[in-house]
Amino acid sequence: SHKILSAAVGFAIEEQKAHPQLFQRCFERLLANDRAQAESQRLLHEKADQHSADIAQVLALVRAQNDPLRLLANDRAHAESQRLLHEKADRQSADIAQVLAMLKEKNDALLQSAVSDEQVRNLLESFAAQDLPRDQWYEALKSGIAGDKALIAELSRKTNEPPEVDRLRQQAAEALNKGQSDKAEALLERLSQIDAATERDAALRRAQTRAQMGQINLSRARYEDAARHYLEAFEAAKPHQPDVAIGYGYSAASALEDQGRIFGGTALDQAASFLTETLLPLIPREAAASEWASTQNLLGIVLRILGVRRDGQAGIDALTDAEAAYRQALEVRTRKDFPIDWAMTQNNLGVVLQTLGERRAGQDGIDALTDAKAAYRQALEVRTRKDFPIQWAMTQNNLGNVLQNLGERRGGQDGLDALTGAEAAYRQALEVRNRADFPIQWAMTQNNLGNVLQTLGARRDGQDGIDALTEAEAAYRQALEVYTRKDFPIDWAMTQENLGILCESLFEKTGDRQPLSRGIEAVEGALEVYRSIQSEYDIRTAETLLSRLRARAAN
Repeated sequence: SHKILSAAVGFAIEEQKAHPQLFQRCFERLLANDRAQAESQRLLHEKADQHSADIAQVLALVRAQNDPLRLLANDRAHAESQRLLHEKADRQSADIAQVLAMLKEKNDALLQSAVSDEQVRNLLESFAAQDLPRDQWYEALKSGIAGDKALIAELSRKTNEPPEVDRLRQQAAEALNKGQSDKAEALLERLSQIDAATERDAALRRAQTRAQMGQINLSRARYEDAARHYLEAFEAAKPHQPDVAIGYGYSAASALEDQGRIFGGTALDQAASFLTETLLPLIPREAAASEWASTQNLLGIVLRILGVRRDGQAGIDALTDAEAAYRQALEVRTRKDFPIDWAMTQNNLGVVLQTLGERRAGQDGIDALTDAKAAYRQALEVRTRKDFPIQWAMTQNNLGNVLQNLGERRGGQDGLDALTGAEAAYRQALEVRNRADFPIQWAMTQNNLGNVLQTLGARRDGQDGIDALTEAEAAYRQALEVYTRKDFPIDWAMTQENLGILCESLFEKTGDRQPLSRGIEAVEGALEVYRSIQSEYDIRTAETLLSRLRARAAN
């Protein structure tokens, strides 16, 4: 089956992501400031030199052993390491400059809301240092600017605490305003150590400052550090203000979701464990219904990503648990009381049911896909094109995905009707998701349109089939104009795998072996990406396709 790029893969996409049309002016003063760019590059090189100094200390220990061969080998390793570190610093500086240039070209409006040029550069430098994928920079920058602004406003407010407290708070706000995030954290650390009147006051001040440090790190895509600070805030506040602690706990789990979704590792498992074992038992469903439902929705998102990445029964189990979490959330998020949240959760439920339908065989799979279709159609009753055009297009895209899956499962006219419905849904989505305003979503939907045209091409006879396959290849090629390997590695890989499937279909339709070599090359590239993120299910499906293409090419 094709790799379908769903528009609602997580909480950040559904509730926090913005769209390129929101960016219109600014950054010109940043690009014009050559000295600021030079300073950024100097700092990156300075960091590389610090790494090199650490390596030099290790080498000094080796030299103390007076082993000439080891000395020579390690000197060479040191030189190579230093070269690579400086290369990385240069790439990071180039990435920052490229983002600034792109935003200048778009006459970007987002940064009019930034508190200072230095703040923006500090955020971008942090993204580069964290190796945040370039496709995440846009939204991370938007969230970071908003997060810093809110925190600066909070720290600037006077309190009833001793003057030393207000002074440190104001200094931390000023440091953030100047892009000095490390200094702001150090000031907040000092603030947390000031004596308080009671043990309770000390604990709550510690909780508040830890949460503020969590926000600083969250804004800079340092998600693990953010989660650690929020968890410390949670533990400090829990004995004294459990309702406040719940908010800190939610922020910790959300930061872990960001870390796991973007960087992999065990963060998603940690988030799932914390949500189910610690946070949800603390939230009284009746007294804090909205918080309980939001936490169930977040749990559903975490479990869905885990389910997608796990193979076999472990994946099915996680997806089933995600479905249960969404259904629990919907017990509170009713259409009558919370129509927008209800529609969002219906869309998320549709996504997980669709994934379950893709994994399950036979009638069980068709039933899950049918339920997903119903969930999307319910969401569209609230997400109308007139009132919510962006969400409407997203859900239309998702509806196209599930109709395509149903069409692939069914034969005869029922299958063709579902596939034709999918094509229509994608083309409707593209009426809103145009390339100029929504390049990423446009590329996603172009990929999905390519998928359904490919399936229709395989079903149709003669020239009609070849024409549909040709249209599919054109749609994939258009998607890859946006989905580059550097900026969108996972989406690039999925589209490359789809090209591999298309090449196999062309071979079957025409008997020409030449497309097989193109398909092998495309799938080999996709596998490199899947292995780098340790996505078991994607690795297995790509390896199966690659083996099939190689066998056909050999015969």
